[in-house]
Amino acid sequence: MTSRLRPDHLQTPHLGASGRGPERHISHFTREDKPDVRPYSPPITRHAYQPAAPPYGHRYRDEPSRDRNTVRHRLMDADERETRPPTIKQNRAYYSVAPLFDKYPRRSSMNEDDTSIDRYHNRPYQRKPDPEPENPMVTDLVAKYQNIRTTLHSNALKQLEEAQEKMASLNKQNIKTRLEDVAARAAKSSELHSSLLTATEDAQAEIEELGRAILSDGNRRLLDGDFANLTRGMSPSHENALIEFGADIEGESKLVVDEMIEYEKNFLEEIDDEVSNIVKSLLQQ
Repeated sequence: MTSRLRPDHLQTPHLGASGRGPERHISHFTREDKPDVRPYSPPITRHAYQPAAPPYGHRYRDEPSRDRNTVRHRLMDADERETRPPTIKQNRAYYSVAPLFDKYPRRSSMNEDDTSIDRYHNRPYQRKPDPEPENPMVTDLVAKYQNIRTTLHSNALKQLEEAQEKMASLNKQNIKTRLEDVAARAAKSSELHSSLLTATEDAQAEIEELGRAILSDGNRRLLDGDFANLTRGMSPSHENALIEFGADIEGESKLVVDEMIEYEKNFLEEIDDEVSNIVKSLLQQ
C-alpha cells in the first residue's frame, strides 16, 4: 500500500504533508501492534502573513466579551433566553396592619378589568381658582386696628415726653432752690468772715495801742511778760475761729452735693417708673 503523503524530508513544519496547514502525523501502525507511545506531531507555527498574538486582555471590535463567551451562552439561543420564565418571588413573611386602620385609603390606580387608569391624560386642564376677594368688613377692621395701634403708640410717646418734661422742670426747680440756698449760705459765711476780719483788725489796733503805751512807760518787764501772754492768748482764739469757719463751709458744701446726688437718683427712678407704667397700660389695652 502506497502512501500519498509527502516524504518526511519534504514536509514543512508549518504546512504539514498536505501543504494546507498543520496536520497530525499519520501512523501506519495497526491497533494491535501500535506501541503505547504518542506519535510525533510537529510544532504548530504561524504563517508569515499571520499577525502576532494580541496581548493578554486585548479584545478586537467584533470579538464578543470574555464574560459572555461561556459555554452556557454559546449553547443557549437568544429566543430561549428571552422566553425564559422569571424567577419566582419569595412570599412575604410580614404583612402590615396599617391599611386596616387607614382612615383615608388611597385611590386605586386600577380599573375593574385590572387595567391601569391614566388620570393625568384623561382629566381636562383645570386652571387654578382665583383667590376670593376679601370681605369689606375684614378690610375695614384691619384698617381700624392699624389706626388704633398708631394712635396708642403716638399717645404713649406723647405721655412719655410730657412726663420727661415734667420731671425735668421739677428737678430744675429743685436744683435752682438748692443753688439759692447755697448762695445764701455763702453770703452768710462771707458776712461772718468780714465780721471776723473786722474784729481781728480791732484787736490788732488795740494790741498796737497797748504796745505803744507800754513802750512809753519804759517798763520792759511788762513788755516781756504781760504783752507776750496777751498775744499768746489772742492767737489761738483767732486760729480756732478760722478752723471752725472752714469746717462749716466744707460741711455745708458736702450736704449740698449729697442732696443734689439724691435728687438726681430720685429723678431717674421716677422716670423709670413712668416708663414702666406707660408700657403696662399699652399691654393692658
